[in-house]
Amino acid sequence: MVFASLVTILLNTLLVASHSWIDCAKFNMDLKTCDGYSRGYPGRENRDINTVYTHLIQARPSSYPICEKNRQGTNPLQYSTTYPMGCVKPGETIYQTWEQNGHLNNTHPTTIRILYSDQESRGLTNYNQVAQARIAGEMVFATDSNCFDPKNPNSVCYGNWTVPAHFKRKRVYSFVWLWRFDSNPVGEEYSTCFDLYVE
Repeated sequence: MVFASLVTILLNTLLVASHSWIDCAKFNMDLKTCDGYSRGYPGRENRDINTVYTHLIQARPSSYPICEKNRQGTNPLQYSTTYPMGCVKPGETIYQTWEQNGHLNNTHPTTIRILYSDQESRGLTNYNQVAQARIAGEMVFATDSNCFDPKNPNSVCYGNWTVPAHFKRKRVYSFVWLWRFDSNPVGEEYSTCFDLYVE
């Protein structure tokens, strides 16, 4: 009985330890402030953020939603004055932040891709679209060089990518932050969906 309880605790710990998401979709590196968030972001002050904001894609089923079902599709109501949508310009380099959650790896760092569809206001919806998606950028998840405090397992880490120069102004484009963790042999990825208004 005790053994079973320990196994349950360990499994839950592993599941909790592996999650991640974008905390800031457009981070101001000079001011250290967030100028844009992802869809339906609840804020770190929400004690249940680990469960309500983690979107796990396990074994890569083709029909699986790329975003959590309540955060599919561009919807202005998923943003607020507290957590607004980010505004960008074509060709602008933007930074994003997330917590490393104990997954610092300098030797074989896991990777993040920023995916999008060229069709305005028609973001990616299912995992089977990943193979055909455009890639706006690639970033490492957590190393000594891209985490503010590498020795802290909850350190904020960051990466940057460039907004495609061909984007039209006064339009909203949808993106997916896709982290390939793959601790599970069948495949394990985590996603965050967000939108950017091109000024």
